[in-house]
Amino acid sequence: MTVSPMLPAGLVVLIGAFCLLAAGYFGLSLRSRLVAGRGVVAWCEPKGWATLALPVAAAFTGGAALAFSPLDAAQLHGLAALLGLAVAFWAFGLVLAHTVVVRADGVALGLARGVPFLAWRHVEDYFESRGEAPRLTLFHRTATGDRARVDLHVPRRHRHRLSHVLSACIDARFEYAARVRYAGKALEG
Repeated sequence: MTVSPMLPAGLVVLIGAFCLLAAGYFGLSLRSRLVAGRGVVAWCEPKGWATLALPVAAAFTGGAALAFSPLDAAQLHGLAALLGLAVAFWAFGLVLAHTVVVRADGVALGLARGVPFLAWRHVEDYFESRGEAPRLTLFHRTATGDRARVDLHVPRRHRHRLSHVLSACIDARFEYAARVRYAGKALEG
């Protein structure tokens, strides 16, 4: 059986392209996280970890192809290191893209969501569930006026600080609006 001379060149191109794609994803995720800034509390949501299967599968497939290719040891180690670097870029980019940062002016949801930042002033209502997996659901209006919701899985260790932020930023606004509305009604009656 003869091996095509294009196989090593094709592997190099595929692994290089995957490494560039993963580095770009990491760069975009890092930029998004740096723009979010330092918040009151931050955590990484476990949603979307299935996308980690893509680089791992690519690494195993590329590793198997490299193992059976007619490359010398130095070339093989170089391509394996490049493949490992690509998987590391993708994994760290995934962590950064799924980081939720709660700030005093809103919540930065990262690249993994359709809404990268949701200001507290746009939140119309919310509720917290405190079961086995604590969740926070925020209701807001999109730019087109449609109602939308954002579900966040809140780690138990961050629930207390998040409650303080919600009471200071959202509950205070709701209470003020209720006082203004009902104070006017009391004066009319």
